[in-house]
Amino acid sequence: MSSSRISGRYAKALIELAAEKGALTEVSSDIKSLLSIIQSNNDLQSFFQSPVIKPAKKTTTASAMFEGKVHNITWLFLSLLIRKRREGHIEDVFAAYNQQYNKLNKIATATLITATEVGDEIKDKVKGMVLKSLEGVETVEITTEIDKSLLGGFVLKYEDKLYDASLKKKLERLRKEFS
Repeated sequence: MSSSRISGRYAKALIELAAEKGALTEVSSDIKSLLSIIQSNNDLQSFFQSPVIKPAKKTTTASAMFEGKVHNITWLFLSLLIRKRREGHIEDVFAAYNQQYNKLNKIATATLITATEVGDEIKDKVKGMVLKSLEGVETVEITTEIDKSLLGGFVLKYEDKLYDASLKKKLERLRKEFS
């Protein structure tokens, strides 16, 4: 079975369980935190993906790290993934969960890439712009990234759209025109 199919099924099951138990918001917060922790720690990624380490050891280690610190549903789900030997798919499952949660709650995500740090006023303007361009969306979550190579301006990514208003792109266009 493909990784995306596995991820989608497990994510859907978790969403349905969390909704049934009235813990959708808490579980979603946990999933975002766990995904961030796992993605930022190469050793933890390797640990979960290693076929050499036994599931019992993975469960014990994960328990010491997360049990009691996340909602019980989140912990039981994580231990289920390990028990069923799906821990190599944790990142994909959590990402699929976030996508399904956002769709369910009419939330769009956008990434704003700039050359320097931007303030809340600019983020709010970008949120408004994205919100106007999407139907059926009630909220927009903006993540920001800094890329000094842009020189100025910004790049905005949301859904399948890319809006490049960077100085770097404008200079590239001028170079092509004059060459």
